[in-house]
Amino acid sequence: MRVVVLLFCIFFAWAGLVTVNGNADVEQAYREAEPLVTFINPSDFTTTISKGAWLVFFGSKGCPHCRKFTPTWLEAQRNVEAMKKDFHLGKVECTGRAVNEDLCTDQKIEFYPTVKLYLNGKLMDTPGDVQEINKLMNYIESKIAVLLPVSEPQQKSADSELSKEDKSAVTREQETLVRQERAAAETLDETIKELQAIVDASTKPNKRINPDGRFVQLTEKTFAIMTNNTPWFVMFHAPWCPHCQKLKPVFEDLAPALKGLVNVGEVDCTIEGSLCKQFGVRGYPTLKFLQQPSPPIEYRAARSFDVLRDYALGFSSQPAFTPVKASEIPAIWKQKEVSYFLLYDPRTMPKSALNAVITVAKALRNEASFYVTPDSAARELLKAPASGPYLFAVKDHGEKLIRHTGDLDDTLAAKQYIRQFVLDNRYPRVLHLDSDNQEQVLGGDKLVVMAIIDPSSPRSGSVLKTLKDSSIAWSKKEKEENIHNLVIVTWLDGVKWHNYIERVYGIKQDQLPTLIIADPKEDKYYDTDKGGRGIGFEKESLLQNINDILEGTASPKYTSGFLGRLGYNISKGIDRSMIFLKSNMMLLLVLGGLFVAFYVSGGVPGFQRPRQGPKAE
Repeated sequence: MRVVVLLFCIFFAWAGLVTVNGNADVEQAYREAEPLVTFINPSDFTTTISKGAWLVFFGSKGCPHCRKFTPTWLEAQRNVEAMKKDFHLGKVECTGRAVNEDLCTDQKIEFYPTVKLYLNGKLMDTPGDVQEINKLMNYIESKIAVLLPVSEPQQKSADSELSKEDKSAVTREQETLVRQERAAAETLDETIKELQAIVDASTKPNKRINPDGRFVQLTEKTFAIMTNNTPWFVMFHAPWCPHCQKLKPVFEDLAPALKGLVNVGEVDCTIEGSLCKQFGVRGYPTLKFLQQPSPPIEYRAARSFDVLRDYALGFSSQPAFTPVKASEIPAIWKQKEVSYFLLYDPRTMPKSALNAVITVAKALRNEASFYVTPDSAARELLKAPASGPYLFAVKDHGEKLIRHTGDLDDTLAAKQYIRQFVLDNRYPRVLHLDSDNQEQVLGGDKLVVMAIIDPSSPRSGSVLKTLKDSSIAWSKKEKEENIHNLVIVTWLDGVKWHNYIERVYGIKQDQLPTLIIADPKEDKYYDTDKGGRGIGFEKESLLQNINDILEGTASPKYTSGFLGRLGYNISKGIDRSMIFLKSNMMLLLVLGGLFVAFYVSGGVPGFQRPRQGPKAE
């Protein structure tokens, strides 16, 4: 019995030793292979796989099967590299960082290892049993034979026939797949060309627009007819206004400069009071760009000839949108903090929906960047359903996708809703405040959170990241409490604009970074909390101070002195009074007539006519 027990012990010890040695061999092979494998960075994944054929191994460092598979993958990688084909192998690490985990979640990776095949950015296949080198290479060679006629550079024509050698190696189903890929590529190219033709046509001079290059006086009788469906740059003014007198010659010079592109006109508010009231004119001069059926856009920037001309040309010579393929989208996201994408499928999307989005894009092309993509591969990037038209706002370099939930119809109501969607999402989480947008931001009615920083300082990156987190927290609060568009979060280069910030806010460069909350409409700003401490960049401090300001419990400072505020308020009161008088002249005449009638009849208390004594007998 003892001999049997001893034999069992020897057997289990030998088996354990073999297992340990086997695991050690696997680990050694893994450690040698892992540094030599081609890895795909998650942030570059979409761009990397967008061209050619890519076989991708999704795995985890902690997965034993992945560690065992890695040397096999490296061997296949070297074999494929020797073929010098447009077929590539890459590996993605799915753990360790949030960005890695997010990518693998997006690619629907449910277990490790998983292998997926992509062609020009589109998922083609998810092979199963390929963890042995022979099976893996057989799979790769079969796919090279089928797919590379589509993606090889030497391919001369999209409709050329498969070679005899290829035909002998592929099944009828595989051949059909290749032809479908070619047909889809042809359709995509044709649709891009059609969209580009629409863009080109919209930027050419039009004989119906400002045909004579003259400055037009608009009246209540002619306004609706003349401004219907053509772009107009209109100055609402009063002859007695000094600023209007100075600006009018500039507008007269604009008319010939914009011939064939934008109409240029004026409205005299001392005569056309009701028209000025209709367009919400509150001061002179007021400049508005009209592009029906979109609502008018008030111009608030500099008023020199060059700036005004370039602004108007932006609506005519600048394309309303850019047609793009899915492979181009990641580069756009990298460049643009905010962009808008319309998924346009001519097979399922009515042309009226495309027209609606283009109409809004034409009116807001100076405000936002619009792109139209007919590429089905873009649906995966935008996390959109497989069919149907969708409009997305993409913010923070692609980090946040917001889908338009309204109808995409060529109706006035739908276009107004689309326009509002664009305006609501046109700013990034933290907007860079500069000369090209300061008038728009500081001339609005929102609270402006302003981080004043030195961009060259090592601290600026962490400050902006903290501010971005605070901005996200405020957006979440707005959504939860159903309040919208009360606050805009910005940063300002305190070195570049040091004269401005010291003159207006009393902040010197040695105080950077600092944070203020401005209320431009009321000529106020806040730089401390209720306890007299500086406002922090952290979300707890920022959100509490915003709440205090909105509730009226915070103590403001003013961007101008007492006399400046007094003059501003008097000027604003005079402007409003003059507009009221001009817009309600008939009502004032009626009231004045009634007053005179009552006075004559002695019916106005305190204003009775003196009674004459009876004539002496």
